[in-house]
Amino acid sequence: MQIVKVGDRLRMPPPDPVGTAIPQAQGQALRDQVLENMKQRFDVAADPSTHLLSLSGAKRSGWGYIADHFSEIDRSGSGYVSFEDLKRYLKARKGAAFTNS
Repeated sequence: MQIVKVGDRLRMPPPDPVGTAIPQAQGQALRDQVLENMKQRFDVAADPSTHLLSLSGAKRSGWGYIADHFSEIDRSGSGYVSFEDLKRYLKARKGAAFTNS
């Protein structure tokens, strides 16, 4: 075990103890993680009875990007979008989670 004292000048942080470092997701695992996080955030912002997101719901939940592009995502003009609508929009825009899908 390495003891670090206040004032020590480290070139880089000490390594994580063996068995505690969590490898970062890459490739498909990273895309799945991004989509799962988006889905969770969408579900919190969407109407619980319809599972649809309105423009006001996007604004209320602090999802500025969705609010700013709501009319583009809501291609039918219904005033509501599903998670599938959001995924379709992001895929068409080559969102990071869709670069290889």
